[in-house]
Amino acid sequence: MPVGRMAMFELGKDAFGPITPMTRATVEEIQRAVGSSIRVKNVDRHGPEVHAYLGTELLFYVIPNQDGSVFNIHAVSPKITIVEHPSWVIGSPFTGSSALTKCECWGEHPMCFANGDHVALGFVVDCDKLDTPVERRSLEGVPIQRAVWNPHPFGAAVDASTPPATAKAPKSLKDIFGGDP
Repeated sequence: MPVGRMAMFELGKDAFGPITPMTRATVEEIQRAVGSSIRVKNVDRHGPEVHAYLGTELLFYVIPNQDGSVFNIHAVSPKITIVEHPSWVIGSPFTGSSALTKCECWGEHPMCFANGDHVALGFVVDCDKLDTPVERRSLEGVPIQRAVWNPHPFGAAVDASTPPATAKAPKSLKDIFGGDP
């Protein structure tokens, strides 16, 4: 993590901070996981989402599956660090395009990832010409718009009948910050 940068949550392979693949994508479960210092509420933009705020700042939002499990989590704050790639900071210029193996168009903009990672990066650029490593170099210096955590690794075939690997229990906010969260 860059010097002087305080992480509220770590986006890692097995969990998004205190949220694991086994956490239900409901306001109650997300609130219980993140503690009382974070305000959690339901929002319906293009379908149901659970948004988490620190004051007025949107930190992340959770997209649920129809069964109530976590489909993915979109981190939009630099207060969330990316464990597998600590130099990737939301809102900062991107470096490290050689680590990316694929970009997919999600709506009008690309989400890019390394096969096997649990995180993808979103950029506000056109989806065109990002198919090869040479073309993905054009992302160098472009601000990272968001990071998306998925319980399943990106670029891997997912068997819907098999739940994601169970994760070890993440540190609670009390253990991270001390005291009652």
